[in-house]
Parts: sequence; structure tokens; C-alpha cells
Amino acid sequence: MNDEKYRILDEKSISMRGAIIARTIEVEMLIDKYLSYYFCENFSRAEQLTELVLCSDRLSFNSKVEILLSLLKNNNEEFYNSNKIFVKKMLEIGPDRNVFAHSINLTHDDEGNVLDSDVIGFERFKAGKIQSKFFTEDDIKSMKDDISFLILKLIDLIKSTKLMK
Repeated sequence: MNDEKYRILDEKSISMRGAIIARTIEVEMLIDKYLSYYFCENFSRAEQLTELVLCSDRLSFNSKVEILLSLLKNNNEEFYNSNKIFVKKMLEIGPDRNVFAHSINLTHDDEGNVLDSDVIGFERFKAGKIQSKFFTEDDIKSMKDDISFLILKLIDLIKSTKLMK
């Protein structure tokens, strides 16, 4: 029974992790596209910026979010001020994305018992200590909805850049 419970929890955790990571990769790619289109006068240069800087290890996901929001705040105030939910969700998605990307599945409690499958947990070492974070299915659904919202807003932003007009 414990083996089957573990297998179900592990598969559920992997599936949910994969769904969130895949969608946040899409968000990151759209941020890259917006930034390259914002800074470049032609598609060739935009591709070079993306390849050499944005899609390298030089900038983290959170750094790209900070750059995007700074550009919007300083150069597209109308969008920034009328899309506070977008700004809030952009700031929230990074830390949760990092949990999914950089943590191990938490499947057992301190006594070695398999956790219940109504939540999935992750654990990682950060700042010299173990940190655990748990998500319910509703949390995951909400994150997926938030990410879909961000994707649609980012597509609209890309359409507004000088290269797309």
C-alpha cells in the first residue's frame, strides 16, 4: 500500500511540476521576445540579442521580470498603471517557479511515512537551511490560470512593439 501511495504521489508531483515549468518557460520566452523587440530595430538584431544575451545564463528569470517591469513602468506607464494584476502576478510567479525548478519532491514526512496525495511538497536548501513548500491541486490550478493570463498579456505587449507595428 505504501509503495502504491508513494508512486501515485511521485507521479502527481512530477506531472504538476512539469506543467508549471513548461508554462513558465513559455512566459520567459515571451519576455525574451518582448525585450529583444523593444531594444532592436530589426528582426536580425532582435534574434542576436535573444541568442547572445537573453537565452544565455547571463540573466535569470527574475532578472528578466525586473527588466520588463522597469521598462513598462518607465516607458509604458499606461500599460503598467492599468495592469496592476499583471505586475503583481509577474512578481509572484518567479519564486514559485523557482520552487518547481530547483527543489526535490517531498514524498515522506520526518518519520518516513508517505505524505497524503492531496498536496504536493517540495524541499530545497536555501540560505543554509531546508525549506519546504506545499501546493494543493487548487494552488496548481490557480498558478496555471495566472500563467495563462501572463502569456496572453505578454503576447499583447509583443504586438505593441515597434517591430510588430
